[in-house]
Amino acid sequence: MTRALLVVLALSAAAPALAQQDMSSGFPSQGDGPPSAPTADLMGSNQAPGWGSGRKRYFISGSFDLGFLYIRPRFSFGWGRPHAKWVGLDLNPIVSTTALGGYGGFRISHPYVDWRVGARYTVPFVRSYMEARGNDEDFDRGDLNREIEGESGTYLSLETELTLSFPVGGGNLFSETALTYVAGVPEDRFAYEDTIKVIVDPPWIWRQRVGYMARFGATDAVGLGLVAELVGIPKRDMLVFRAGLIMRVWVSPRVEIRGTWIPAIAGRDELGVRGGDFGLLGLRYRWSTGGVTGRQEGAPAVLPEFREGEEDPVN
Repeated sequence: MTRALLVVLALSAAAPALAQQDMSSGFPSQGDGPPSAPTADLMGSNQAPGWGSGRKRYFISGSFDLGFLYIRPRFSFGWGRPHAKWVGLDLNPIVSTTALGGYGGFRISHPYVDWRVGARYTVPFVRSYMEARGNDEDFDRGDLNREIEGESGTYLSLETELTLSFPVGGGNLFSETALTYVAGVPEDRFAYEDTIKVIVDPPWIWRQRVGYMARFGATDAVGLGLVAELVGIPKRDMLVFRAGLIMRVWVSPRVEIRGTWIPAIAGRDELGVRGGDFGLLGLRYRWSTGGVTGRQEGAPAVLPEFREGEEDPVN
């Protein structure tokens, strides 16, 4: 437990410096965690169309992803322009056919820079820990369904993630870098990390994703992108390479059609669809107190406005 607390402090050490940077400078800055995961709310730019034009305010916001066999709610509380440019807290329940859990953490979000640090607790209910294997051995899909009697599979992931996006041509070149510390797993056991979708010999996992999303249509409402990702598990001396496609169609500021197909191309383990990032087709619905612009007539204020003269933490 002491080691886990030290890691949290280490991951959080960069927060003050990051928070003091001038986000309005000329630096072209850009997740929300990996897709099923990580952040990976990657659409080339972190800002959903329409939300950046509203007034700055305190808000409670959220989004709901609905697709085949999954629903992913996300909630945020902060100051700024929700879903566009803000600083605050994330709280994301995790619900799937194989596990329950939740993520909570601190986040700074800007159209071209997005940084978060937090913790994710996962309770699998169809899988326990896995027996440790040598670095010359692999796992397959069948291993994910085997249970060790009397053992749970719960674990805590401490994670920091930085997402950048740069306008290039008719789209955006983007990068997502993450470092994860997995705690709570017995020393002689491995665990399947449900969000990153790898079998880990704790504690460390690192992940680097890069890609390009082109925009189409009169209002750039359609996006199609290519993605490549490398995941490393140091104690297993293993790399996983994934590559594929992402698709976004912005129907309105609130409604977005999303598609993700990023299978594992190379790696020691053979986990099938559970070794990649798949959200073949789904809908995302965004909402916030005060609506899209924060200027809706008659809308009750959930929290008092930032008083004039006070420092604006989001610029």
